[in-house]
Amino acid sequence: MNGIGVGLSQHQDPKKAVAEAVQEASQSLEGDSTFCMVFFTTHHIASHQVIFQDLQEHLQHDNISGCSASGVLAGDQEVTSCGLVVLLSNQLDAVSFGTKQTHRESASALQQLKEFDLSITEQSPKQHGDNQVMLVFPDHYTIQSHNVINSLNYLGSSKAIFGVSSCDDGTLEKASQLGGGRAFFGGLSGLVLKGVRSLNWGVVHSGTHMGDPLFITKIQNNAIVELDDFPALEVFRTLAHSRGMQNLEEAFGQTLGAFSKQQYSQDFNPAAWESRPIDGVDVSNQGLVFPHMITPSEIFSFVHRSPYTAIDALETMLAELDLVDEKPSFGIYLNCAGRGEPLYEKEHVEAQAIQNKFGTIPLIGLQGSFQFARYQNSMQLYVFTGILLLFYL
Repeated sequence: MNGIGVGLSQHQDPKKAVAEAVQEASQSLEGDSTFCMVFFTTHHIASHQVIFQDLQEHLQHDNISGCSASGVLAGDQEVTSCGLVVLLSNQLDAVSFGTKQTHRESASALQQLKEFDLSITEQSPKQHGDNQVMLVFPDHYTIQSHNVINSLNYLGSSKAIFGVSSCDDGTLEKASQLGGGRAFFGGLSGLVLKGVRSLNWGVVHSGTHMGDPLFITKIQNNAIVELDDFPALEVFRTLAHSRGMQNLEEAFGQTLGAFSKQQYSQDFNPAAWESRPIDGVDVSNQGLVFPHMITPSEIFSFVHRSPYTAIDALETMLAELDLVDEKPSFGIYLNCAGRGEPLYEKEHVEAQAIQNKFGTIPLIGLQGSFQFARYQNSMQLYVFTGILLLFYL
């Protein structure tokens, strides 16, 4: 018994799903829980009030944080059809929050987040050896990704910050949040973990780099025109052909562009790179179009996305995290909806790989739309990416 337990239910009835997941997680606890993290799939979104109320009744507290997702993870299982997962603890010093813009004149959800962060800091100033970690789950459909990143950059918090956007499987285009003593649509939820002795984390992209990094030497709006003074499309064709991709359509489907904010740096940590899909070709300039504005002199790399390269990238991240000579107390996996079975073409690949590497730890996670993390004092925005957090208490 380590004071942390994880439970999973695939029952379609939300009340029975809560009861099953809580019962499984409670088996690892001595005494009652003081904190609950919960994630659930699209099937349960309409019942989010029932889920929150039943969790309150079972646990006898409302220190609950979580959201909806396109998929959930618990232990060595990953579920996308119908699933609800909980993490219960009486060991973690955690505070949940939930913020929502209720009317036009009220403070925005992100402004409310700043006020919450300040209140937490005032209540419990950070002590030596007390690592505070903030997890944020913004609504994918009501809060734009770059608004999240810009707001968190200006938050001025001393905490480590990670997050993933809450969502569904795309059928409802609706996301639910649980936090701050309520369940609601729109806004964001999350939590602050205090008193974390140590945190080890890593980022995994959906493939491996194709060749050495390149400098962006010419752009046109959101198109890369030249890489290392060569036409970008020509560079891409050459690299794609070297990987056995015979035509551009096939190559676009298996390739991401990766941008590094660490200009002129030899930092090849995956956390420093932001992957983006290639939107198409700028025919007139023979450039590659991406879904965001590009800065000249950025460091750039093509990433080959396939089941095999994704597994290589996953194993590399896990090997680097395993260098710590101590078993993690528990883990949280913030994953992308474009990963998991759609990427690996098999079920439970990532959950089982994590458990095999670290020897069965309490592990909970979700698949959301976009992911983010603070790296070297700046927020990074990720897609097609997984962020694994390993906690040592």
